[in-house]
Amino acid sequence: MNVVRGGRYRFELYRGPKHLKQASGCVHARLAVGGKEWSSDADPAQAAAVFEADLPAGPTRVETWLRPAEGKEHGAYFVWVTRL
Repeated sequence: MNVVRGGRYRFELYRGPKHLKQASGCVHARLAVGGKEWSSDADPAQAAAVFEADLPAGPTRVETWLRPAEGKEHGAYFVWVTRL
């Protein structure tokens, strides 16, 4: 990912397409971006796990993980990033 303008960003991690608004079924989520990592419990009834991060301008790596109730962790299938 290339951060064109530094600032605060919202990351929404989805298991299914955002427009379907399906419950994710995930109980835990993690996000690693800009050399930092965040982790939180997730509400399986919600469509997305949401994180916010302050990022400097420039190239960076983004990694995501979702863990459904079944237990096997995988990456988010869809990630929406919004500059706040």
